[in-house]
Amino acid sequence: MKKIIFGMFLTLTSIVSAISFTVYPTRFEIDSKAVGIYEAEVVNNTQEPLRVTMYVEEDPNFGKDYNINENIVVVPKNISLKPGASQTVRFRFKPDKNKMNGEYKSNIIFKEIPLDIKSVSKANDNTEGMTSNVRFITEMAIPVYALGENLQKDGELSNVKVVTAGNVVNVEADAISKGNTKLEFLYSIKEMNGSYKSEGVLGYSTRNGKNKISTSIPLDGKLKGKKLELRIYDSQKEYYKNKINF
Repeated sequence: MKKIIFGMFLTLTSIVSAISFTVYPTRFEIDSKAVGIYEAEVVNNTQEPLRVTMYVEEDPNFGKDYNINENIVVVPKNISLKPGASQTVRFRFKPDKNKMNGEYKSNIIFKEIPLDIKSVSKANDNTEGMTSNVRFITEMAIPVYALGENLQKDGELSNVKVVTAGNVVNVEADAISKGNTKLEFLYSIKEMNGSYKSEGVLGYSTRNGKNKISTSIPLDGKLKGKKLELRIYDSQKEYYKNKINF
């Protein structure tokens, strides 16, 4: 089974060809104080009929006590798609007066309903056996963030580890959130005496508490031996700045 969680480190164009269906958009940020109806489009990437089921699930990595599972209703719960076709699904959000402050999160799970796997018996003069046609099942989680009042962004980043392997820079760190929202940690790698620059998302913290984040950053092989600088920051401050041996 392939389970894909968006909103972290995936480049959508690099995985489309490897999964049975795609969903747009790949994340939602909604107002936790207002009733709303939101739409997502499911696209069948295969040349076969496809069935997909949808349901809501908490994200334990964000904080299992900070979900909005009971506030979301997905319609319809199951869809059937012809080869190459698409369909719009909707979910309704209803506010909860007990969840007005800070940030909450749930995942809408889109899961392929497998077709029957047929087994074919075959025999000849020398062997007898059975063969099966097996296919992977695609499952992905689309995050829904409910943003409320009194958002408090506060935290730190510690134990940053940077390891280069070939043309890839691997970065790992401990994220610490002291507020009531996630923190989005960004990175930039630039050539100190040139124009090259790479930017992206390193990862996200939990709503509060500590978790580990990591990503792998591919770089141009022509930068070997060059002086590079890595920065990690968010919308409020810089957490890390250091040179990279590449």
